[in-house]
Amino acid sequence: SIATTNIGVTAGVETDICNPEWVTACNRMTAIVVPSQHVKSCLTNSGKVSVPIHVIPEAYSDAVTSITPKLPDFSTSFNFLVFGQMTGNNPENDRKNTFYTIKWLCETFKDDPDVGIVLKTNVGRNSKIDRLVTRNMVTAIANEARKGSAGPKIHLLHGDMTDLEVASLYRHDQIKALVALTRGEGYGLPILEAAASALPVIATGWSGHLDFLKHGKYVSIYYQLAPVHPTRIDGKIFVKGSRWANPSEDDFKKRVMKFRTSSAVPREWAANLQKALVPRYGIDNISSLYDEELKGLV
Repeated sequence: SIATTNIGVTAGVETDICNPEWVTACNRMTAIVVPSQHVKSCLTNSGKVSVPIHVIPEAYSDAVTSITPKLPDFSTSFNFLVFGQMTGNNPENDRKNTFYTIKWLCETFKDDPDVGIVLKTNVGRNSKIDRLVTRNMVTAIANEARKGSAGPKIHLLHGDMTDLEVASLYRHDQIKALVALTRGEGYGLPILEAAASALPVIATGWSGHLDFLKHGKYVSIYYQLAPVHPTRIDGKIFVKGSRWANPSEDDFKKRVMKFRTSSAVPREWAANLQKALVPRYGIDNISSLYDEELKGLV
């Protein structure tokens, strides 16, 4: 123990169970703070947690409710925003599922030249070499999916962005929805920030982001829980027997095509969800939750 009172803070892992050694480490604490019910369940599903677990969500950036700079216009007027590092070396072990997100969007809208994908991603570090590797990888995925067609165009964002620049993406007139076809999130801060900005959300219906999306409606993608791909099992972070979500290709393509045809209802959902999230997930309210949850410990 470091001190008389020790509070552990962890986002756990994005699967349904974690390494049991993590539970042992948690039990050496006085209490644990996690960002979502998903992470709490991940811990309790993996062993007996003998200390209190406090679920305290993350707050959205103040930039979300600030005046943001206007970014340049894109050459396509109807764009899907995609965040997420390419976290694996093949489509099957990529937790963020960026490979299939690009592929399925390109296949769905290959004949629609006015649809674009605004993609903020990288493979490793935010270096010039990484930008080249990322661009080549994304180009290869897109070209294979397009099968000779021109659309959709991919607008690659790579490197550091300020909070205000990121927030301006959520409010850009030409960005119509955030797509998060993730296999699992401990929390999903970009999803929260997009929803708090009244940007429609299209997301896998499983894991940490449901804690805040449950306050309204969003475009939920059907999924099936499946074993984490063997190439991702390392016995440290991802353990044998753990599962994550595999989103349905058919359901995703059907829903994004419907969204492209008519987005009025999802935009109404997004406006109502924003009203529910802004007062709950601002930094002042989250700070108050810390005070309330931990007042008996510190």
